[in-house]
Amino acid sequence: MRNTLWNAWLHRRAFSAVRWTVFTLVDTPKNIDWLREAVMAVKGIRWVARQRRPMSRHLDATLTVLDRRRFADRRSLFNRIDPMRSRGRDGQVEKYDQRTSSPR
Repeated sequence: MRNTLWNAWLHRRAFSAVRWTVFTLVDTPKNIDWLREAVMAVKGIRWVARQRRPMSRHLDATLTVLDRRRFADRRSLFNRIDPMRSRGRDGQVEKYDQRTSSPR
C-alpha cells in the first residue's frame, strides 16, 4: 500500500493523487498491515514531495478513464474481507445484497 500511495503522489496530478489515495485506503483490507503501511507512507511524505514530478494533464485524463472502471467495484469503507481471497470455486466474487447481507 505504501508504494501504491507514493507512486500516485510521485506521478499523478494532485486531484488524481488524492482520489487514488482515498481509493487505496478504502480498498485495502483494514488490519495491522494497513495501519503499518499507512504510517510508513506518512513517514515518507517529505521525500515524495521533493521527488514529485506529475504527469501531463492529457495522460492523467486518460488514466482517469481506467481508474473509473477500477473504482466501480471497490469494497465498502470498513470491510475487512479481501474479495480476491473470497472467490468461489468458479472464480467469481459473491455479490451481497446490502439489505439482507446475504449472497444473491
